[in-house]
Amino acid sequence: MEKKSAFPEDLAKMEEMFRELRKSTNDEYDKELDSLKVEWEIQQKERKEEEKEIRTFLSEMGVDLRKYLSNLEKMEKNDLKKLHSFLKRCKPQFVDREPNYDMRLREEIQRTSFFNSNNWNQANLIGADLLAPDKEFLSEIEGEQHNPGVWLYDAKKVKDKSVSTGKGCGCSAYGHMPYAHTTVWYYTYMPPHNGKYWIYAGINYHGFFVIYANDKSYNSKNAEIHVKTDIEAIQYFPRGIREHRIIDLDDDNISKSGLLDAKKIWSFNEIFGGGDLVQLRVRFAIDTDARGNGSYAEVNFQDGKANYIDAPFIFIVTE
Repeated sequence: MEKKSAFPEDLAKMEEMFRELRKSTNDEYDKELDSLKVEWEIQQKERKEEEKEIRTFLSEMGVDLRKYLSNLEKMEKNDLKKLHSFLKRCKPQFVDREPNYDMRLREEIQRTSFFNSNNWNQANLIGADLLAPDKEFLSEIEGEQHNPGVWLYDAKKVKDKSVSTGKGCGCSAYGHMPYAHTTVWYYTYMPPHNGKYWIYAGINYHGFFVIYANDKSYNSKNAEIHVKTDIEAIQYFPRGIREHRIIDLDDDNISKSGLLDAKKIWSFNEIFGGGDLVQLRVRFAIDTDARGNGSYAEVNFQDGKANYIDAPFIFIVTE
């Protein structure tokens, strides 16, 4: 049954729905961050206790702690030199590279081919938030500042990165509290009638990763990186998150780097009611962590002209 579109009579209602979705997204992020802070503080306390126990054990074994710590500091400085050498070898090639013309051409043709298909409609991009716990990092992003992120002035090409540098021997406190940077794009679509709709969505991303850790018998070091993206449709109620893991690396002895140039395309169907607004939310999250001096983890979609995240494209067709 055909149902007349609510647009433009219910603009105020549509705006209210969008504001509620954005608020719930931000609140969800804040809630997860608060939960992580509690767990992180517990881990910090536990690691300090572990470090105290190690010192007591070494002292009871007759080890000269001052000499031991002095030698340990020298070895840690050597690990830092190795890290700096590794970064000097691998990072410039990723940061200084030029955008790939052929890749961009294929991406634009891909969008055009979707858009020109019969009976296909493109969902409307409303805007995007970049959420992160790092206030200093967020202050450099162009957009309207808010807690916990930035409403981006330009949502079509996002620049973001996460970098973690380990501290100490790894037996005590972390260098920072790890938590994902998350870009959230918001889209709307007005289905003309009741029925089944196919959703085709894609996201292109261009970046790189660097991960390094050199664990030994006398310390506890680790580095890890994680990147994921997901999509969700909402009409009357959330329809379920469809997640894709891009990369997960976690190791205590590792020295790797590489490009993260690829795309993810979703294809799924939903039953929508005609004339009632559909909201779509796409998220792209990056997370890093490093423990111990000389440990390092970086995921970078920011530095250089060739590294960024394209706004997703979403096309919808009815059966």
